[in-house]
Amino acid sequence: MVVKVFIVSGFKKIVAKVKTANADSYEIEDPIILEEVMTEKGPHVMPLPIPYAKRNQTLTLLKSALILMSFDPEDNLYNAYVENVTGIHMPAAAGGSGIIRP
Repeated sequence: MVVKVFIVSGFKKIVAKVKTANADSYEIEDPIILEEVMTEKGPHVMPLPIPYAKRNQTLTLLKSALILMSFDPEDNLYNAYVENVTGIHMPAAAGGSGIIRP
């Protein structure tokens, strides 16, 4: 599963599975917005689904809408995303990240 982070206007972060990429856009599935909120314990990142996007629905993300081109998420974000969209929890081995990237 190829997972990328995209930064769009307002510096919102979107994490999604990338199906395909071409010169003008990305075809993505299961996008999640990472919303930064302030809590009693300080800043916290809250995952939110994109409204009206159905599970496994392919969406087009135009590259012209990006502030920053896509990049690979850190292991902990990748693992959290995979667990969120698949429901599969892979316990981390001693010193490992839990989920192995393709």
